[in-house]
Amino acid sequence: MKQLNLPNKITLARIALIPIVVILYFVNFPYHEIAACIVFMLCCSTDFIDGNIARKRNLVTDLGKFLDPIADKVIVVIMLFVFVGDGTLPGWYNQIIAGVIISREIIITAFRIIAVQKNVVLAADKLGKIKTTFLDIGLIALTMSTIQTGEIAGKAFYFFDWLGQITYYIGAFFAIVSGVNYVLKNKQVLADKKTVETDLPAKTLSETEKENDVEEIVYHLSLIHISEPTRPEPI
Repeated sequence: MKQLNLPNKITLARIALIPIVVILYFVNFPYHEIAACIVFMLCCSTDFIDGNIARKRNLVTDLGKFLDPIADKVIVVIMLFVFVGDGTLPGWYNQIIAGVIISREIIITAFRIIAVQKNVVLAADKLGKIKTTFLDIGLIALTMSTIQTGEIAGKAFYFFDWLGQITYYIGAFFAIVSGVNYVLKNKQVLADKKTVETDLPAKTLSETEKENDVEEIVYHLSLIHISEPTRPEPI
């Protein structure tokens, strides 16, 4: 596949790292929270690496435009399920916010699928990238707030928990704004294809009758020409 260049491989690697983060987060062994946090930070950093490489080396492809936002959505949705499920994001209000963010990601993904079916490739916009940046920072901070090893647990817990929730709320705000903006900016994707009408004026009944009369006269003349006997040639 020609479009599977270095930036696209990095994007696919970002998606592949997500299950590893989840496994490291839940499997109980010494320093597993730190290991999950390191892999998760590596995962989020590739979002900037693949884009920079693609732009600097002129390796931007339609596949990359499609995969990059999909990878962002997979990261956000899975980690939201993890943090809401284990109580890192406590309270019914955080559950509602997470539900709104996940719904937004599903709607935009469905929107992109419709665009692909119409042979239209939609790249991520700036507001969407701002949303992703804040959510990534928030999710990384929340991951660090779960570290229960040594002095880090006591001194840094409240800082990372506070930082994570603040940036999470900011990211949720941009998720709503960017989602509405994205749909409105690309609303032509939802438009039905209409038949193209010609600009020629419709013919009137009298014009049609005249054309029929002319055709009839031509037809009779052709019959007369065919039925006319041939004259004998003089000797």
